[in-house]
Amino acid sequence: MPIDRANDPIAPRSPGLADEDHGESLRAIREGLAEVAAGRSRPFEDFEREFRARHGLPAHRGLEP
Repeated sequence: MPIDRANDPIAPRSPGLADEDHGESLRAIREGLAEVAAGRSRPFEDFEREFRARHGLPAHRGLEP
């Protein structure tokens, strides 16, 4: 669902998703977006590099032709 519809109370939901679960998901998304807007995030590439080093995984080589 596009972000602009995330706050739409009549936007289609996944079948079987309870209203409580839907509300909890929306709260988590809003919290995450607020964290990013406040500058409390970091690029995925930084996280990935540190994660791979910490767990002894090889460096990601990216999508090379």
